[in-house]
Amino acid sequence: MDVETRGPGMRLRYIGLGVPNVDEVVAFFLDDWELEDAGANTDAALLRAPGSEDEFILRVRAASSSQVDMFGFGVDNASEVDELHRCLRAADATIVGEPASILHEGGGYGFRFFDPDGHLLEVASDSPRQQTRTGDFAPGQPLLLSHFVINATQTDRLVDWYCAHLGFRVTDRLEDKLIFLTTTDAHHQIAIATSTENGLNHIAYECHDVDSFMRAAGRLQRRGHHLLWGPGRHGPGDNTFAYFRDPAGFVQEFTTGLESVGSPDWKVRSWRSLPEESDLWGTSNPRPNDEFVGRRDPGLGVVPDWIRSS
Repeated sequence: MDVETRGPGMRLRYIGLGVPNVDEVVAFFLDDWELEDAGANTDAALLRAPGSEDEFILRVRAASSSQVDMFGFGVDNASEVDELHRCLRAADATIVGEPASILHEGGGYGFRFFDPDGHLLEVASDSPRQQTRTGDFAPGQPLLLSHFVINATQTDRLVDWYCAHLGFRVTDRLEDKLIFLTTTDAHHQIAIATSTENGLNHIAYECHDVDSFMRAAGRLQRRGHHLLWGPGRHGPGDNTFAYFRDPAGFVQEFTTGLESVGSPDWKVRSWRSLPEESDLWGTSNPRPNDEFVGRRDPGLGVVPDWIRSS
């Protein structure tokens, strides 16, 4: 593949969701998931977390069906934005606009583009920051976005694209089912799962420690939310897991303890799809595979109206 490569060291800033039941979804994330109200505009509710530097980590707006609007990433400076734009244009990526000041909430200087499966991504620099509150949070409250996983019918093609064009690298593989990617020392910011449909697999939120993670998982169950899978500890990434489904149908995960891959001696490992490797603790229920297949996201390849008008 004759393409230019680069590695901006991107950080995950926020995820935008479109849902048909905004009030119910926002109430779930505020009251049960325990994110915080970051305000709202005429188009969307904004939700933040105390350990994140970003003003919000979720943007939830009304849509006719559940869909992912965008995955937002941040880089350190405007020159990185411009260089990424140049490289993507040279590679004939589908780009939505030139680098410019972002007028909608979150701000900064950036642009948007589609990956080969139609997921809309935003990369920006110079966005407003807030003071993190890592010592001031409720027990069991998630602190920040950890990662997200997307389903793909052509896994290797999508992995190759993220590595070649956005500077991601593979850290681990789970047979031919799941590939883990990062641009930082965190084991994964994104993972790509082999599936029959393209779309979101799940979103994960980092808790302070194992005690906080267990309190979060327990809180959701006490409030009547079905635990899809967990609590346990994954082999790939060594992170804990507890998965639930939100009122819009998206799978959401509490996690903590994600492995660091910052060592220059790190080597990609191959994991097996076995219970003792999927859950090192052996404490979780069997993985309900059908819950993670999802459906084709109706937002793929579509620029939401709120972005077109900004």
